[in-house]
Amino acid sequence: MDGQHYMERYIQEVVRRLPKGQRAEIALELQEMIQEMLSADGEEATVESVLLKLGPPKELAKKYRDDRRYLVSPEYFDNYLWVLRIVLLCVGLSVIFSAVVNFFLDPKQAKEAAMELLYLPSGLLAAFGAVTLLFVILERLHVKFEPSQSSPWNPSQLPPLLQKKAVISRSDTVVGLVFIVLFCMLLTFAPQVFSLYLFSDSKELTMIPVFDMEHWNVILPLILASMMIGLVDEVVKLVTGRYCGAVLAVNAVTNLCQVMLSFVVLKMIPFWNPEFFSWLRKKCDIPDLLPYITEEAFSNLFLGLIVFGTALELGTTAYKSLRYGKN
Repeated sequence: MDGQHYMERYIQEVVRRLPKGQRAEIALELQEMIQEMLSADGEEATVESVLLKLGPPKELAKKYRDDRRYLVSPEYFDNYLWVLRIVLLCVGLSVIFSAVVNFFLDPKQAKEAAMELLYLPSGLLAAFGAVTLLFVILERLHVKFEPSQSSPWNPSQLPPLLQKKAVISRSDTVVGLVFIVLFCMLLTFAPQVFSLYLFSDSKELTMIPVFDMEHWNVILPLILASMMIGLVDEVVKLVTGRYCGAVLAVNAVTNLCQVMLSFVVLKMIPFWNPEFFSWLRKKCDIPDLLPYITEEAFSNLFLGLIVFGTALELGTTAYKSLRYGKN
């Protein structure tokens, strides 16, 4: 194995455990230190022998940061702040947006719409607590799933340099996080947004909700549970940063849970508003389509799309994890 390759892999494993702002400087420092140790040890010295003297990357990284106990350690802190900013921003914008929408949909209820803004501090506090708790759990469970070392550490145990296709795009993860948070907040504070909007001849607005609002207190917790499971999957991808067995396992479990919750919501609980389908059937000009404009048909269609989408995502994750994420 090429010594330069060992050194690059070793430095990669050390600096990824450090705060982002220190990584470039410490990587250069480590490179110079290893070169100096090679020179000092004479011609018989090898990169492997020098790395053995330095010890496991995890232990060396501890020497570059305060040896204190953290609620969220420096290894996770950059990702924690990133997710926290996104979630807080989405929660704040969603609450404000829902209040504005409710005001324009029914100006007579302006006071009630304004009262929704009072939920903003509690919503932000709840989001802060949820994100912090999630990262604390990931921290304690060692989400990177690093193998325990029962034998003395050796440079050959270093994971290979990451291939470009093994890296999980942060932008894709951010898009997923934003969608989940915004969707959850709209369902919580403004479910009437998901309605059919009709204007009468007198320009009076009539809304026909798509969902069965009479059972909304049962439907909403299940949808939010499914979304939170998806949030865990996105955060694990963000923290891990690469396709690997751990990401595949989490993705498989979360997808299975989401499909099961979708089945419960769509097939076991009144989910659709019957008035919505009555209007669709009344306006349908194609008789052959009438048998398909039913609550059951739409539930089957949406459940099929969900199963197809999750299977496609799981297949993609499995392929990239097994093809590019091997250590």
